Amino acid sequence: MFLLARLDQHSPLARSPVDIRKIVEDVVADARAVEPGRLIKFNCAANEPFVVGEGDRLWQAFSNLLSDVRLHTPSDTPAYVTLSAEIGWIEIVVQDEGPELTSDTADRMFDRFF
Repeated sequence: MFLLARLDQHSPLARSPVDIRKIVEDVVADARAVEPGRLIKFNCAANEPFVVGEGDRLWQAFSNLLSDVRLHTPSDTPAYVTLSAEIGWIEIVVQDEGPELTSDTADRMFDRFF
């Protein structure tokens, strides 16, 4: 709750070069440790991809995505994380083979605390 309150204050983030590959690799390793029976594949088609941002916040964002996979899909559902980069942009995709969202859930998925 403290973190949410702090984020609501819109205080500036500390911005520095971040090795996004290392962050995503760490998040995937943590997710595998929490749920060793789930297949989580990581594919990176980029060498040393750096972004400017706050490493802890980026780690938290990707950790939340893989946590959602764990919470909202059966434990035998595979998950895939792909990182790709071109000059000027980086794309990170987190997907799973779980059930699709219902229309009610899709309408509310960005509501806070849903």
